[in-house]
Amino acid sequence: MDYDGKASWSQTRSVMMEIKIANHRIVPNPVRDYFMLEGLAEGEIVMIYNNNGTPVLRVHAQGNDKIDTSSLPQGLYTVVLPGKNETLKLIKE
Repeated sequence: MDYDGKASWSQTRSVMMEIKIANHRIVPNPVRDYFMLEGLAEGEIVMIYNNNGTPVLRVHAQGNDKIDTSSLPQGLYTVVLPGKNETLKLIKE
């Protein structure tokens, strides 16, 4: 219904959406002292940024080893895998 009270049909258009599913998963999340990234290859770089976008941790991954977050205060962080162009959210308790 339009503002003048008239109704009309329009041509239907198709919509295509690309949905990216993350290849990696943070376990556990929320974290306390450490987390692991499932699906991480040895030698991959893991960058962690605080809520202001400041880098707070950089790690060269050793496969599915634990990543130590004990020095980080509680909050929301962004985990970036630059080599994979992937971003994940991390909650630190």
